[in-house]
Amino acid sequence: MIKVNIVVTDVNDHSPVFSRETVQLNISEQSPPGTRFELEGAHDQDEGEYGTQGYRITDSTIGELFKVEYRSGRENLLNLDLVLSDRLDREVRDFYDFIVEAFDGGLPQKTGKLQVQVHVLDENDNAPVFNQSEYHALVWENAPLSSPVCRVYATDVDLGENGRVTYEINRRQSDPNELFAIDRNTGIIRLNKPLDFETQPFHELIIRAADNGQPPEYSSTLVAVKVRDINDNSPTINIMFLSESGQAEVSEGAVLGEYVARISVSDPDLGEADMVNVSLEGGDGKFLLKPMDPFLYSLCVDGELDREVADLYALRIVASDFGTPPLWSEHTFVIKVTDLNDSPPSFEKDEYTLTISEDTSQGSSVLQVHARDMDEGLNSIVHYSIAESDQDHLINIDPKSGLITTAVGLDHEREAKIQFLVVAVDEGTPPLSSTASITVYVEDVNDNEPVFEKQLYNVSLPEHTPIGTCFLQVTATDADSGEFGRVQYSLYHGFDSYDKHPLFLINPSSGQICVSQDIDREARLVTHDLLVKAEDQGGKSTQTYIHIEVEDLNDNRPVFNPETYVTSISSHTQPGTEILNVIAADRDSGMFGQVSYELLAGDLSSLFSVDKSSGVVYLASTVSHLGTASVKLSITARDGAGQSSTRPAGVTINILRSTLAPAVFQRSRYAFTVPEDSPVGTSVGTSGLISTSKALDHEAQPYALLVLQSQTASSPVYSSTQVNVTIADVNDNAPAFPQEAESVTVSQTTTPGTMLFIARAKDRDGGANGRVHYSLKSTEDGEDGTFAMDPVLGTLWLNRSLPQDGRRSYTLQILAEDGGTPALASVLTVTVNVDYSETEDSLAFETLVYQVEIGEKAPRDSRVIQVRAHGRRSRAYTSLSYSLQPLSGVPPFGIHPDSGWLFLSQSLDHEAVSLYRFGVLATARQGVSMLRATTTVIVIVLDENDNAPVFTRDTYFFTVQEGPSPQGLIGMVKATDRDSGKNSQLSYILLTDGKHFRINSNTVLVTDHGFPRLNATTTVHVLVTDINDNPPQFLHMPAGKELSVQVWAGLPVGSVVTTMFSKDLDAGDTPGHFEVNRESGEIRTTGLFSEHPREHYALTVIAMDNGSAPLKETAVVHLQVHPSESVGGTFMQFSVREDSQPGTVIGSVGSPERRYGTLYSIAEGDGSLHFGIDRSSGDLYVSQGLDYEATAQYLLKVRVEEAGRVPSNSSASVFVSVSVEDANDHSPWFADDVIVFGLEENQPEGAPVYTFNAKDGDGSWQNSALRYEIASGDGQKAPFHIDPITGTLTASGPIDREWSPSVAFTVTATDQAQELSNRKRAALTAHVFFLDVNDNAPMFRSSDVACIIEDAEPGSLVHRLVAKDEDLGKNGQVNYSILLGNEEGLFTLEENTGLLFLAGALDYESAVSHTLMVQATDNGLPSLSSTQTFTISVLDVNDQAPVFEHSIYNASIPENRAPGEPRYFSTH
Repeated sequence: MIKVNIVVTDVNDHSPVFSRETVQLNISEQSPPGTRFELEGAHDQDEGEYGTQGYRITDSTIGELFKVEYRSGRENLLNLDLVLSDRLDREVRDFYDFIVEAFDGGLPQKTGKLQVQVHVLDENDNAPVFNQSEYHALVWENAPLSSPVCRVYATDVDLGENGRVTYEINRRQSDPNELFAIDRNTGIIRLNKPLDFETQPFHELIIRAADNGQPPEYSSTLVAVKVRDINDNSPTINIMFLSESGQAEVSEGAVLGEYVARISVSDPDLGEADMVNVSLEGGDGKFLLKPMDPFLYSLCVDGELDREVADLYALRIVASDFGTPPLWSEHTFVIKVTDLNDSPPSFEKDEYTLTISEDTSQGSSVLQVHARDMDEGLNSIVHYSIAESDQDHLINIDPKSGLITTAVGLDHEREAKIQFLVVAVDEGTPPLSSTASITVYVEDVNDNEPVFEKQLYNVSLPEHTPIGTCFLQVTATDADSGEFGRVQYSLYHGFDSYDKHPLFLINPSSGQICVSQDIDREARLVTHDLLVKAEDQGGKSTQTYIHIEVEDLNDNRPVFNPETYVTSISSHTQPGTEILNVIAADRDSGMFGQVSYELLAGDLSSLFSVDKSSGVVYLASTVSHLGTASVKLSITARDGAGQSSTRPAGVTINILRSTLAPAVFQRSRYAFTVPEDSPVGTSVGTSGLISTSKALDHEAQPYALLVLQSQTASSPVYSSTQVNVTIADVNDNAPAFPQEAESVTVSQTTTPGTMLFIARAKDRDGGANGRVHYSLKSTEDGEDGTFAMDPVLGTLWLNRSLPQDGRRSYTLQILAEDGGTPALASVLTVTVNVDYSETEDSLAFETLVYQVEIGEKAPRDSRVIQVRAHGRRSRAYTSLSYSLQPLSGVPPFGIHPDSGWLFLSQSLDHEAVSLYRFGVLATARQGVSMLRATTTVIVIVLDENDNAPVFTRDTYFFTVQEGPSPQGLIGMVKATDRDSGKNSQLSYILLTDGKHFRINSNTVLVTDHGFPRLNATTTVHVLVTDINDNPPQFLHMPAGKELSVQVWAGLPVGSVVTTMFSKDLDAGDTPGHFEVNRESGEIRTTGLFSEHPREHYALTVIAMDNGSAPLKETAVVHLQVHPSESVGGTFMQFSVREDSQPGTVIGSVGSPERRYGTLYSIAEGDGSLHFGIDRSSGDLYVSQGLDYEATAQYLLKVRVEEAGRVPSNSSASVFVSVSVEDANDHSPWFADDVIVFGLEENQPEGAPVYTFNAKDGDGSWQNSALRYEIASGDGQKAPFHIDPITGTLTASGPIDREWSPSVAFTVTATDQAQELSNRKRAALTAHVFFLDVNDNAPMFRSSDVACIIEDAEPGSLVHRLVAKDEDLGKNGQVNYSILLGNEEGLFTLEENTGLLFLAGALDYESAVSHTLMVQATDNGLPSLSSTQTFTISVLDVNDQAPVFEHSIYNASIPENRAPGEPRYFSTH
């Protein structure tokens, strides 16, 4: 085995390699020299001398600032340091880019490169530098405030905040009075306070500029401001009045020419007196300005004065100078004309007529007269008095105020009219007076009740009196007059609680009582009791009682019951035997009801007879001879007046032949009586054959008639008898009153014998049992003899005068007792209230209700209204006091207890409470008793305009399509105003340009109609969307859309004739460059014109857009071909940029072959004004500015001549076509810098949102074709995508208003100029507000458990449920409800607030907890909701006593058991 070691010798086959190709360093410009920056070294895979040997900077110029140093490192790696050799200055150079090269030791060397990029960071090492060391400015002394004076400007070469300069005035060194102010950002110095040249003509300001570095750098400059003088001193006027008091006054007795004042004038700006002009204005010609010397004037009386006509004169002295502009001053003063007593007092009227109520209390106001005296001072002070008369004792007058009041109580019946004179006297010397006549009519009041002639009327009325028959007239008289004395009658709510009587009516005017329905005595009651009410027109009333007895008429015939009788007798019956008894009854009473009987003649009727009175049928003779037969008899009945029954009674007597004795009753009729309270089965009579089978009731059936038949088994003969059973009445019904209690009110002055009340009780029993007797039950009030009772009629009378002991009421018990045995009775309690109003004094307010209005802005302590109470007898009470009685809540008012003046104690708010209603109590002491009176005060709070309108939203977003005609309503803004009436009536005003919208664009102001008007504003964003309503437009063509183009006939094939270019104003379509070949827009020649000789061509060009309904525009190009002198001419083409400056050479038509001395000139062509030619060289140059958008092609004919030759032989023509190249000289532009619109959230991806439309004025396709881009302004990516060509914005991501309510971004439009550096752009800021949709359900935030003690009162608050909805407006308004768990109704939940209240009693022992399913629902459409399971734990309270398991325990205990030994009990 041989071991071989192979040594691989390294060769230089690897280059040093850096781990990165580029390194970027940020180095502060203040880094000191020697600062090192460690860089990662290069790695070379070779070893030894072939490894990395060093580093060097390849750019020698960098060596002055940077160098590289290297040192050995780990793993044979040379570490690299970049060392700063000198200081950096960012303001000189802010970026360095150089190569550090690593090299190895090979030959040749291999290298690796590292690009080093050094960014020099800015430090605040430069102070601001002003562009001037000193500034000078001129300003007029009358310059308005905020006027600009000058502008200082300083720059700082540092970056960012280090270079941002702000300015300030050094107040410590200049302008301490702050006459000037400087804009800290712009450096504009403005006037802050008024200047005065006379005070200070020159100002020096020290302006300091500071950057915003840390620390800042400063520099200062001087601003010298010179104030220019103006004519700003007006003349000065001084006035001295010549009256005794020194005041501006003159007596109305002043004579013409009398001096009133002395006036002096001066002007500090003027040196000569004749430079001031003085004039007098006003005074109605009563005064004159009289010059005394150049500086002095006198004011004199120039007309007769009368203070009563005019007591003041406004005069104005005007003094003006003759400066430029002229200045003037004025002094306005008022001359007062002093008084002489030359005018007597004058009443407003010579005669006063008024009406006053007779119940006006003593001291009440009647009228306040006012006499005006045109004089003043003592001459105008008026005193009033009443001239003596026979009625002057009735009236008083206040001598100062003229208030006329009543001196005594008035009585219309005593003085219906009061007449007197009022005298007014002034205090002048001598005094003057006048009089006025006063007539007062005392108006009657309703102070008397109607009085009936009788208190009880008894009347009889036959039954069946014809309807409409009036049988009684009641009369009541009223001592009042007029309407108050006119009485109306009515049947009053009486005994049986009816409003309208079924049988009677009363004439309301005459008091006649008439029959309204047929009265049947037998069908109804035989007596009727009525109450008649008499009422005057003031509401006072009285009543009387009418007792009506219904008289019987013979209106009923006797009636048999039964009408048919059948019986059998034996043929052996003896004459005189009683066979049967027929019975007839008559419903009438008295003789009209007495019945007699008669046997009508007929076959065999002579065999029988009938008792006339009793109706008993007897057998008159034997009937044995008849054998077996049947006899029919007819018996009639007549009453006492002779009326017979309608039908006779039919009697059938069957005669039987029998050898056996028939069973025959002992009598043909029997009569028995049985009490109505007999039990069922009671025997009737003595035989026991008849007994009661049902309960009896005398009131329902007083008797019963029975027919009995008897027959023996051995005999066919049977007999019959009648049994009349009378059901005897038992006193089982007590008298009954309609009500248990009644009350009446009587005056304390009622005379004895006056009927006060009628008691009416009904007893259903009959006879004595139903006969009612009345009496006063033995009580304290019923036994003193004050009252008496009629036992039969039930009338309550006043038996003696009521005592004046102050007793207010009596309680009586009326006993109604029937005549039964034992008697039954009932009691009616009657309260007799005693009215002392006619005998005692009382308090009363002037009115029952006071109503007053007050503005809601009335200050506190404002007087509202005065309430006044008076005694009935017109007494004045020194102890009278007033106090408030709140009805609900405490009103914001107080009352002065002595005067009754109500005042405002708290501020009012009409919107909170618009009306207050409360009571006022007046109290006064009369002896030991306290008088009281109450009144109601209603205070209406008037609305004042103290609430501005409020818009329902801060911002509104609407969208409307563009169009030539108005599209009607595009949206509505709404505001509300808490005020009322006109203060809440709103008008909407458009603040911005109303050219396109009415009320509805940009800023809308709403104002109410109150005074002063209040308003509010809101912003309305109207997004106008584009429609394809514009066809493409040939902007470079004249209005007629016809273009004339000239060309030379020698134009080569393919030459450009002209370029057609159109633009579409609509958004979203690709800008169209409509060309013949649809691409370049150039019309080119396709052949030589010489081959087709024509002088004119008409070309039609159509431009069409890409809309859904494409629109198009047509243009005509007229092409005129100019001959090029056949073949002899030369044709040349040049091009020039439209931004070429005049003088720019675009080419030459000269050639080296042409001789010296050749002359060039432009002979003709449409470009002869825009181009010129050098006559010697033939250089063609621009002579005027060019515009591609106006003309893109020019034709020139250049004439070439050789000097010294005959023109016809020495000239030639060069035909030149000049094409103007478009320069990108127009920037794109948007119609708006900022666009704001609203967009509903949750838009689907790809949904179009808006189309941006920018314009570019360039005429070529590349320079005007726009590309759109979008960039977010806040670093947050907008959820939109924009089509770069059409500018259409679409949704590209989720849009959630709750996450981000709005987004702002920038849209740029960039043209497509060929060179990137020449491209221009426009930017627009778009702010999109996301509009809420109802996409969030309410979510409960409150706890789902609560506790409540079991003895909590119903109405206690249990818990507040809180649910939040992230949506806005109605979408976010939450309503609460209980879905499940409240079947027992123990809880109530307020829908809007979520407050859960206890509605019923809880019991821990029944249920320790309650579980409710509650729901929160928003108000969106459709609404969203969520639910929560809510548990209420009931806390136990000690409300149950211990309970033993058994009620009784038994045990046996031996007597010898030790104490404490347990024992067990047994239970039973």
